[in-house]
Amino acid sequence: MTAVSVPQTLPQALVFVTMLLPGFSYATVRTWFVGWRSPDNGAASRLLELLGASAVFMVLYAGIASALAGGLSKAEAWLFTTASNLGGWWTGAGIVLFLLLIPAAAAWIINARYRKVLVSRRGKDKTVRKLATRNRPIPRAWDVMAYGAVTSRFVRIKTESGEYYGGWFGGTSYISTYPHERDIFIEAQWKMGVDGAFVEPIEDSLGLWVPLTDRCVVDWLLEPSDDKSA
Repeated sequence: MTAVSVPQTLPQALVFVTMLLPGFSYATVRTWFVGWRSPDNGAASRLLELLGASAVFMVLYAGIASALAGGLSKAEAWLFTTASNLGGWWTGAGIVLFLLLIPAAAAWIINARYRKVLVSRRGKDKTVRKLATRNRPIPRAWDVMAYGAVTSRFVRIKTESGEYYGGWFGGTSYISTYPHERDIFIEAQWKMGVDGAFVEPIEDSLGLWVPLTDRCVVDWLLEPSDDKSA
């Protein structure tokens, strides 16, 4: 297998970066909408994806330039002539447009999916738009539940040591999924009884972060309850 040579000169480095930029822009926006997948954790697979996406855009641009210039052989000269006539500012704007903005827009059009969610807090209801992440690389019950936890609810956590934590899981709460370690951020913490009962909201709470181990028990509740976890 032939090793990939490292760019030795500034022009070579610029060409290499130029080849990667469209794929990097596309993959970054796509990951924002779709979420991380198993291949995203490997540097080699990420680089291969960036090069593949960049190649698609480069072929597309080459085809458009060839059509405008009247042939592939004339496209390169036509591009340099056009760039020199436009001047430095417009050339830079074109580079940003074709290497960053167009790939990002393509990723947004292909991958953007939203869902409307009714959020209730402090007696007020409002509808918000949330990303509908579709990627589920590992079909664990935790990941399925986490992706579905888009409606506001109460959560109660019994830790490995037997302590209880809980509160209001609303629109500004967060929950982690594969490939990251499981944890949860609860936006409004409640004081919990030794038996797991919700006592009262903690005044001026700005949230609570709880790391979750395999021995933690998590309850999702429609409203505070005095019942203990099963």
